[in-house]
Amino acid sequence: MKEKPKGVNRKMTNDGEEKSGKMKKLQDGKKKKIRYAKQTGLQI
Repeated sequence: MKEKPKGVNRKMTNDGEEKSGKMKKLQDGKKKKIRYAKQTGLQI
C-alpha cells in the first residue's frame, strides 16, 4: 500500500473514521441494552 498524501485527503479520512467509530459505539450500546433486557426479562 502507498502512503496517502498529507493534507485534505488525510483530513477527510480521519473525519470518516471518527464518524464510523461513533456509529459503532451507538450500535454496541443498543446490542448491550437488548442483551441485558433479554437476560432480565424486561421489554424495551
